[in-house]
Amino acid sequence: MRLTAYGETNTGRRRAQNQDRVLCYTDPVEQTAIGLYAVADGMGGQNSGEVASEITVETIGRDLESFIQQVLVPSARGEGSETERLSADGPDMSTPNLSLRDALFDAIARTNQQIRDFGITNPESAGLGSTLTIALVVGDLALIGNVGDSRTYLLRGGAIRRLTQDHSLVNSLVRQGLITDEEVYSHPHRNLVYQALGTRPEVSPDISAERLLAGDVLLLCSDGLWEMVRDDEIRRVVESEPDLEAMVSQLITLANANGGMDNISVVAVRVS
Repeated sequence: MRLTAYGETNTGRRRAQNQDRVLCYTDPVEQTAIGLYAVADGMGGQNSGEVASEITVETIGRDLESFIQQVLVPSARGEGSETERLSADGPDMSTPNLSLRDALFDAIARTNQQIRDFGITNPESAGLGSTLTIALVVGDLALIGNVGDSRTYLLRGGAIRRLTQDHSLVNSLVRQGLITDEEVYSHPHRNLVYQALGTRPEVSPDISAERLLAGDVLLLCSDGLWEMVRDDEIRRVVESEPDLEAMVSQLITLANANGGMDNISVVAVRVS
């Protein structure tokens, strides 16, 4: 497996400030096929959302890039002991001494606490928070974490599938059958999320696993993209543009052309 990726964030047409942040890290040694990708959408008053999303990508990046370099890369190269080497078999996708799921969960929990600590020591920033969607890719295994309403999609064989569930009021209404998927885009409370990093003492991220195939594209984005560009339009752009930088640029341009109501962030990861 080989991973290539590109990420970009844009202020959009209606906001004065960009409170989104992206993380796009691929291990430089091709043989390892290990990468870490994330989109964080900050929320709060002036500057607070920007601080929350910045804390999110810095903390997640520091914790998990350290885990990648100290544990995953040696394991992928066969340099660790048998009990240290990564196994993707079994329900927890790990040997007893090495858990990708635990590493991802712990990094998200520490990020939640870091944002809360900042809010406590900086009362003027009270109420700050951030969404997070994240993909930790190791070989053909992707672990997807999500808090809030930023999304991760999988594009494969001409189809698009959302790998995350929004922690939002409108998504709960869809799941209860009270509104349709299409009504989400015009609902007056579509921006209300019931979970975000930093807003509560404990965070309960969704964490799922996905086996990847050559030709797959993982697309991580903030609501500034998916509220402006429908899933089928996203699929069409990904299918028609092989260059990742051009693909991301086209999606951002399309979101702005459709209104650009919010900050727009996109990370695209291609598996080959």
